[in-house]
Amino acid sequence: MTPTSLSTRDAGWIIFILALGAGFSVASIYYAQPLLPLMGANLHLTVEGMGLVPTLTQAGYALGILFLLPLGDRHDRRRLILVKSALLALLLLLCSLTGQLSSLLVVSLLIGMAATMAQDIVPAAAILAPAGKQGKMVGTVMTGLLLGILLSRTVSGVVGAVFGWRVMYQAAAVSVALIGLVMWRVLPRFAVHSTLSYPQLMASMAHLWQRYPALRRASSGRALHRL
Repeated sequence: MTPTSLSTRDAGWIIFILALGAGFSVASIYYAQPLLPLMGANLHLTVEGMGLVPTLTQAGYALGILFLLPLGDRHDRRRLILVKSALLALLLLLCSLTGQLSSLLVVSLLIGMAATMAQDIVPAAAILAPAGKQGKMVGTVMTGLLLGILLSRTVSGVVGAVFGWRVMYQAAAVSVALIGLVMWRVLPRFAVHSTLSYPQLMASMAHLWQRYPALRRASSGRALHRL
């Protein structure tokens, strides 16, 4: 089955699930920030070592956007979302079990890459939305994504202070696994619109950069905002 859109009734429920998936996945890259003092004390980390945890998580997210998101044009987005959700849940669990800095840093990098599931969900919502409802449906998913960013630090700080940082990551693993199971049940398969190889997909991004001035302006603006 390769649908292009759903009925309004079905789409509303599925878009809500996608919004939750986007929120839970993107939250994974921010949980560590208020937990760093607890992690540092537990693992005997230096200030520099603690600082590398969120840095590598964000770096992994950037690498995932650059090297993994183009796969959405070549493969079924449902499969990509489900694979990333399973990997993200596993990595969050592994993070809760780590006992040394080196493994923590590797897992943090991979968590960032798997958390790009959120960026696979956004175009999936646009594809599934009924005609004329794309803006509203994508806005709903983006709301879930932004709430994940905003609430992640508060939730992890409270849970970490009460139960410990490892419990926070275990709870995050469970939440991602559960939403992944729900998406497995409700998401339809997506049509594949490109037959380009992976190297060709990567090369096509340079062509898009050259062809669309609006893309260059938006990308440059976001980069300057980050600085």
